[in-house]
Amino acid sequence: MDKNWFLVSGKLTAILTVTLAMNTIAFADDDDSMRFTNHTIQGIWGFSSGVGFIVSPNNDMPLPLVGAGTVMFDGEGYCRVSTTVNLNGTKIGPITSDSCTYSVKPDGTGTSIAYFSNPGTPESSAVSFVIVDHGKEIRFINTDALVGSFTAKRM
Repeated sequence: MDKNWFLVSGKLTAILTVTLAMNTIAFADDDDSMRFTNHTIQGIWGFSSGVGFIVSPNNDMPLPLVGAGTVMFDGEGYCRVSTTVNLNGTKIGPITSDSCTYSVKPDGTGTSIAYFSNPGTPESSAVSFVIVDHGKEIRFINTDALVGSFTAKRM
C-alpha cells in the first residue's frame, strides 16, 4: 500500500477519535448535569432581534420588523414581555404583554406565548427556544405570523 494512505488514514483516525471523545463528553454532561427546568431561566433577560418579517393577510408582502426589550421569567411558568418594535419604519411601543406563559423541557428547549391587547400589534406572539452557554443565553425563533429570531441574555 502507498505510505501516503497510512499518513492520511492515521490523521483521519486521530480526528475521528478526538471527535468521538468530545461528543461522548458532551453527551455525558447533558445526561448527568444539564437538566433544565422553568427555574433555570428565572430572572430578567434583555433581548434584541435581527430583521424579521410579519405576515399579514391585509398586505401582499411581508413587512420588516425588529425589536428590543426585556422578558421576565418567574421560575414557575409565567412571564412578562416589554418591548419596542419598529414595524416597517413605524415605532410601536413600548408595549407590555397582558399575560405570558412558558415551559422548559429537561433538554433545554422550550416554548412560550405572550398575549397583547395594544392597538396595532398582533394578539399573541409564540416562540420556541433553546437555552445555551450554560444558561447565560436563550435563542428564540418565532413560530407564528412573525418570521424571525432573537437572542436574550441575562441582565
